[in-house]
Amino acid sequence: MDRNGRDRGKGAALPAHSPYSAACWRRFREPRHVGPPAPGQAMVTAVATGRADDAEVRFWLQPRPRAAWFLAHGGPWLVAAAELCCESWQAGEPVPDAHGLSDRLGAPPDRLDAFITVEDAWQALLARLQQQTANNEV
Repeated sequence: MDRNGRDRGKGAALPAHSPYSAACWRRFREPRHVGPPAPGQAMVTAVATGRADDAEVRFWLQPRPRAAWFLAHGGPWLVAAAELCCESWQAGEPVPDAHGLSDRLGAPPDRLDAFITVEDAWQALLARLQQQTANNEV
């Protein structure tokens, strides 16, 4: 609770007149895939930085069994998008591209940069996974 008695901790309700959707807010306030993972797991990692160097996301991926983690420096849209990527991967579902992330999270069009940063990192991650798989490294 803050000094005025309002709950500001995890699970806090979506603020009235919030610029964020409920889908974004839930993933931002209660991410389940925040990393890094425990040492010793077979991992693939990739990072991407926003165009204005104001955001960064790093992913870790474990191919078998499917698991994914992230660390993000940015706003709620970036964190929620990274969480959604990890959720989708772990569930065996296709990971959305930037526009798909924006649609699934109900974001306004002017927030697309955050989703492009997340997509860039995820695509780099998949390229590294493909390379390491071809080299029998994972």
